Amino acid sequence: MNQMECPICGLSFSKDKIEKHADTCLRFPKEKATTRRRSSGQTPASSVSKSLGDFFTKQNKRKRPISPEAKLKKKCDENSTDSIIISESPPLPSIDIKTDGDKNQVDNKPINGFQETLLKWSKENNQVKVENTLSGSDKTTNEEIKPIESNDKDDIIVERKLNETIAASSTKIETNQKQRKTKKAQIALGKIPLADQMRPTNFDTYFGQEAVNSNKVLKELFYNKRIPSLLLWGPPGCGKTSLANIIAQKCKEEAQYRFVTLSATMAGVNDVKEAVKIAKNERKLTRRQTVLFIDEVHRFNKLQQDSFLPHLEDGTIVLIGATTENPSFHLNNALLSRCKLIVLTKLSVTNIKNILQNAVERLDGHEKTDSSSKENGDLGFRFTLEEGVLKTIAEYAGGDARVALNTLDMLLQSKLNPANIDQTFYITVQEVKEDMKRGYVNYDRNGDEHYDIISALHKSIRGGDQDAAMYWLARMLEGGESPLYIARRLVRIASEDIGLGDPLALNQAVSAYQACHFIGMPECDVILAQVTTYLARAAKSIEVYEAYTKAKQLVKACNGPQPEVPIHLRNAPTKMMKNLGYGKGYKYTPKCLDDPEQEYLPLSLKDTKFFAEENGNS
Repeated sequence: MNQMECPICGLSFSKDKIEKHADTCLRFPKEKATTRRRSSGQTPASSVSKSLGDFFTKQNKRKRPISPEAKLKKKCDENSTDSIIISESPPLPSIDIKTDGDKNQVDNKPINGFQETLLKWSKENNQVKVENTLSGSDKTTNEEIKPIESNDKDDIIVERKLNETIAASSTKIETNQKQRKTKKAQIALGKIPLADQMRPTNFDTYFGQEAVNSNKVLKELFYNKRIPSLLLWGPPGCGKTSLANIIAQKCKEEAQYRFVTLSATMAGVNDVKEAVKIAKNERKLTRRQTVLFIDEVHRFNKLQQDSFLPHLEDGTIVLIGATTENPSFHLNNALLSRCKLIVLTKLSVTNIKNILQNAVERLDGHEKTDSSSKENGDLGFRFTLEEGVLKTIAEYAGGDARVALNTLDMLLQSKLNPANIDQTFYITVQEVKEDMKRGYVNYDRNGDEHYDIISALHKSIRGGDQDAAMYWLARMLEGGESPLYIARRLVRIASEDIGLGDPLALNQAVSAYQACHFIGMPECDVILAQVTTYLARAAKSIEVYEAYTKAKQLVKACNGPQPEVPIHLRNAPTKMMKNLGYGKGYKYTPKCLDDPEQEYLPLSLKDTKFFAEENGNS
C-alpha cells in the first residue's frame, strides 16, 4: 500500500523510487506520450496534464522535513483554494525561469529536486524562456523558446504552469514527429531507385496520357470512391504502374478498399487463390473490397486468367492489370469483356522533361535557364544542371520515363562524393551525351512494335515514299531486327506491289536476300537500303495480286465439293487411265495454227474472269 502510481507511464513504485522513476519518464517524452496513451485512452496532452496534477498532490502529502518552500506552499493553500485546483485553473501570464550559476530559482526562490527535474525537462524540450544572468555584469543572454504562462511567485503556481507546459509539449512532440516523418519521405539519392521514389500519388503530378487525364468518367469514378476493373495497355515507362500507385493511394484514403499487388512474372495460381481467399474474408468481416493489381498480366496463361472470372462477377475483387502486349492476342475475351481497357502511349519529350524537372526540384537542385557562370555555391542548391540537360535526357529516353529517371539518377550518383555529401556539383550537356551514346530505340522483336514497323515499311514502299521507307528500315535494323526477316518481306513486296510493273524487282529482292545471308549485319544494311529504294521508285502493278485474291476467294466460297478437272485436261500416265478417257480431246496449242477454242475451266466456271479485259482478256 506504500506504492505510488506514476502519472506518466502508469506503473507503480515505492515512495523512495517514484521520484527517480518520474525523472526518467520526463526525460523521454516520446515513450511517455505513447505509454500514457495506451494506458488511459486519452490524448497525451490531457492525460499528462491531469495525472501530473494528481502526482504533485501526492508528492505534497509525503512526510519529510518541512522546508521553506513547503511552508510557503502550505500558507498559499490556506489562503487560496483556487491555487490547488491544478488541472482546471485558467491560463496565467508568462514567467521567466532564471539560472544564476548552479542555483536554479523561480523569481528568486529556490526550488526542490523534483521541480528542478521538471524545469530541466522543460528546458531540454524548448518549452521555457531561459535567462542566463552573468555575475558582475548587466548583460543577459536570452534564448527565446516558448514562455510558461505564470506570473505568481508560489510553488504551486509554478507546478501548475509546468503541468500545462508538459501538456502543450506533448502536442508539440506529436507535431515534430509528423514533421520528421515528412522529412524522411523526401526523395534522396540512395538505395531506392529514383524512378520508384518519383511515382505520383495523385493526378496533379501524373504527366501525359490524355486517355486518363481527359477521361472525365474515370476521374469522377475515382473521386466518387468507385474503382472499376481496368486493363492498362502501353509500352514500358508510360505510366501504367504509376496509375496503379495513384489508385493504391485512393484505396488507403478510403476504408472500403484494400490494395494488393502481384506480379505475373513471380506469382502463380496458388498466389492468386490465396489473395482471393483473403479478399473473401475481408469482405465478410470488414465489408472491404479488394483491389488486385497484376503487373505483366499477359504472362498468365489462359487457365490462370480464367481463375479471375468468377471473383470479378461476384465483386470479390476489382482487377487492375498492366500489360505491354496486345490484349487482343494475349488475354481472354471473357476477361477483356469484364474490364475497361485504357490505352497508354509513349510520353512526349515535354512530359518527360516535366517529370525530370519535378525530380530535380525535390532533390534540391535546379537547371540553369541562361548562360550564367558555372559557379553555383551562392545559389543554395545541392547541384546545378547546365541549360538543356533535362531536354537532352528526355530526347534520348525514347518516350520512357523510367529510362529518363534512371539516367538522371546515375548521373547524379556518379557526381556525389560519399565523403562529403553536402558538396555541390555541376553537370553539363556534353557529359549527358557522352554517357548516352545513342538514343534509346524502343523495339520489341516479339511484340506489336515488330509488326507495326514492318507494316509501315511495306506501306511506305507501296506508296512510293522512299524517305519514309528508309526511316522505317533504319528503325528495324537499329532496333535489332533480323536482316533476313526484312529481306523476305522485300521479296514479297516485289511481287505483291511491283509485280508486272517491273519484273526485275523480284530479281533484285531475291539477290538482296542471298547477300544478307552471305555477309549478315552490319555490312548488309546498305544492301537492304538499296533494294528498299529500288522498290519504292519502281512502277507498281497489283493486277497479279488482285487476280490471285479473286481466285482464292472463289475457291473458299465454293459450296459442296470443288468442281472436277475437265477430262481432256487430265494427265494419263498409264494405259488404264488412257482407256478411261483421260486426256482425250486435248489440243496441243503450239501445233495449232488457229485458235483451238479449248476450255480450260470447269464447266460450272465457264467464262469466269479474274483479270480485267484490257489486260489480256477479250
